[in-house]
Amino acid sequence: MDSILNWFGRFKSDSIEKKISQINFKDENFKKMILDLNIASVTSITELNCEGHDLTCIDEIKYFPNLEVLIIDSYDLEKLDLTFNEKLKIITIERSEHLTEIDFSKNIALEVLKLDNLLLENLDLKANLNLRQLFLDGLNELDDIDLSLNINLEELHIGHMLISARVNENNKMLKKIYCSYGGHCIWYENGLAELEDLTLENVEIDSLDVTRFPKLKKLDITWNQISEINLSQNILLEELRITDNAFSSINLEKNINLKYLHLGGDTEPESLEKINHTHLDLTHNTQLLELFISSSGLSKVDLSNNSLLERLYIDENPIILIDLSKNILLNDLSIKNTLLESINLSENKKLGRLELENNKLKSVELSNDIAILDLSLSDDMLDDKTINELLKRGFI
Repeated sequence: MDSILNWFGRFKSDSIEKKISQINFKDENFKKMILDLNIASVTSITELNCEGHDLTCIDEIKYFPNLEVLIIDSYDLEKLDLTFNEKLKIITIERSEHLTEIDFSKNIALEVLKLDNLLLENLDLKANLNLRQLFLDGLNELDDIDLSLNINLEELHIGHMLISARVNENNKMLKKIYCSYGGHCIWYENGLAELEDLTLENVEIDSLDVTRFPKLKKLDITWNQISEINLSQNILLEELRITDNAFSSINLEKNINLKYLHLGGDTEPESLEKINHTHLDLTHNTQLLELFISSSGLSKVDLSNNSLLERLYIDENPIILIDLSKNILLNDLSIKNTLLESINLSENKKLGRLELENNKLKSVELSNDIAILDLSLSDDMLDDKTINELLKRGFI
């Protein structure tokens, strides 16, 4: 045992003292990349960006004990040994599709890990207790990963892969989860007390419980099959995106801090998933700045309490009448594919962008002080008075 330890000690000492010129590189491209750095000592190399160098072997990184940042984008790389690089803090590995295994157990200083389009058959991060940010995309051979021991994890991003990432109340630092296109996250009944930002986009779920996320500020569940959700415990919620789901109603009474709201059915023109909202109550959401409503079946919407509203988008709704007289801060307005017959915008003097298309409009009344920079207006059924006024003012 002593002889093995002594050998390892000599090996480590030799590697620290080794000069770049003394290294026998297996890959000429890697050798050229390192020599181009114009660094004499291996101990001076702290960052390596291997993108665009077509590398097949980088075994010699074991001689760089102070390496902290490593970026790899090499399709033909078949193996990667990081066990000698204990100071690595940031690792990015992309499109190295021949890599099937990587041992991260010695990278105890690791804080940020990004893995994209690899064929890893297993991923064990239990030893990486300092991990703060994890990005996994396109790791199609993985179906499960346990992150409950990564107690310093702050951000988790998973996409384009059928994987379930397991977290629990031990992940007290976790503030952001982003899952999309197959990736999913599993948490247990105690929830995630510090979570502020949750995105579950196109992950094919039909139910979601967020009642144990008291600090949630952003929720995006676009493109799922969810028909109801309880947001009564999410008082701090500021941004909510629930388009392309199956909601017929939603209660936002407790979400008094809401600033950005996107809701509606499937926005694809060929889709038959049109949601029938009979009522939308926004009277308690007085901080609302942006409202997007698509394919929701709404025939009316009351915005009289939303005096801070700056951006309003309404598309594919059977709205006949809308009162925007209280929304004097409105600067971006788009109303398309409705049954709206007239609109009075005389109080909306801050409008910079106006889009009125494919409605039933006969009259449009604008303020004399308005200075619209971007106007899109279809003929609809405009009467002569409206057309002449718009022509006179140079809008058409």
